[in-house]
Amino acid sequence: MDEKEWLKITKEIMKTYKKLEKLPAGSLQPHKRNEVVYYYLAYREASSVKRKYIGRKGDPEVQEMKRKIERRKRLEQYLRELKAMNEKHIKEEEKKMKRLRTYAEKMRDTENEKGDGKGEEG
Repeated sequence: MDEKEWLKITKEIMKTYKKLEKLPAGSLQPHKRNEVVYYYLAYREASSVKRKYIGRKGDPEVQEMKRKIERRKRLEQYLRELKAMNEKHIKEEEKKMKRLRTYAEKMRDTENEKGDGKGEEG
């Protein structure tokens, strides 16, 4: 992966985070009372689980919330894939840097050996 691709992935990660901020966290939970199904959004706030009433089964608000949660889940999966590609690139770059350091150390040692030999002849 070259630098342009890496930058593109990094920008895409940032865009995805911004999209996720606009979507609801948590999951839609059905609760049946008197043969009627009500939906609540269950989410964490600090260390406690909160519930927010969304509507009855079939309400447009419930369908909209389901759509948003499904979108969030897809974006979270996409974000995991992007992060994995990004991590792979970082590891590749770390390997390159390690090889360069090793090469530089060998060159420095070679130069030191040459320098040591010249000092003894003179």
